[in-house]
Amino acid sequence: MKQEMANDSSSPGDSNSFILVSNSNQSYSNPADLEWRGKLGIDITIFVVAVIGNLAVLVVIYTTRERRKTPFEILIANLSVADILSVLLYSTIQYFNIPLSKWYCKLVAPFFSSTQMVSVLTMTTIAIFRCRSIVYPFKTKPSMKLTYCTVAGLWLVANICLLPVYIVREQNQGRCEEIWPSELLNKVYTVSLFVVQYMIPLTIIAISYTKIILYLKRHKVSRCGLNSDRIKQLKMTRKRDLEVIKISFIIVLLYNISTLPGQIAWIVWIVFERYEMALVIFKFSYQLLLFHSCCNPFVYGTISREFRSRFVQVFWSIFCCICKMRKTKTVVLQTEQGHRNNACVDLEIIDKKE
Repeated sequence: MKQEMANDSSSPGDSNSFILVSNSNQSYSNPADLEWRGKLGIDITIFVVAVIGNLAVLVVIYTTRERRKTPFEILIANLSVADILSVLLYSTIQYFNIPLSKWYCKLVAPFFSSTQMVSVLTMTTIAIFRCRSIVYPFKTKPSMKLTYCTVAGLWLVANICLLPVYIVREQNQGRCEEIWPSELLNKVYTVSLFVVQYMIPLTIIAISYTKIILYLKRHKVSRCGLNSDRIKQLKMTRKRDLEVIKISFIIVLLYNISTLPGQIAWIVWIVFERYEMALVIFKFSYQLLLFHSCCNPFVYGTISREFRSRFVQVFWSIFCCICKMRKTKTVVLQTEQGHRNNACVDLEIIDKKE
């Protein structure tokens, strides 16, 4: 769906009231407000965990030289990139007072929507790739070149689907708005985007994983006449396939749980024009939407034994590095404070002598 932030202060009767929260002086104007503090705390947690966790995923994938990277790892890396961009753009839009311009309104918020769409398209592609490699094991495996081309295609498709939003967003009276030629076009596009971004990917993912499960149940390789090494290899292959299925399924499940409220809110707002109900759903929908950005590295770490050992090492290295930087900064501040105190004592001694 269109993932631009909706302002609670927008007039319900205005069809063009989908604006960025950070673009209104009325939003979050009271720092003592409990809701504002809750959202701020959640946003900070999401930002820190998502950025560090997904950076660790990228480091693990692209610094491992013992073996070649697989298409699945490239897709997971693309998912991590989309997640990092999502939280960075969200934080920029929400909490930085950036001067609004025509190009800012046309590019920044729609690109946030594009990163969200890339996430679900990547998950759909993962399901298709895994289904093809498991159900049709004798077909040619996707090459790395094809995988990288697929990743580029996902970003292209996502931005093409969001092209109408890029076009209709304008800067108007100090805020960004979607100015549609007619309300009917707005409703048709919203429903179409819901189908393309939510319903179709869910259907493809469900069919892909159902085919994989049925195939693994029906095709149990007989161990008769096989030596112990071959049996061990088959066990490892089957275990790895099931591991990948679990990882992908959990990521997709978490994504859809976190995305569904926002999808419903936009349909309720634009199509059914039930503004009060939509605003209630919108309250924490973006925090829930970005929650899945924190999940990918930890889903990997809790299920994949091979990835866990590498991920934990990299994650703690990044965490310890940040802690050391903070400790060093604290020591420097304490040293400067000590110098100031000593200077004050020297001045007092000079005054007494005089």
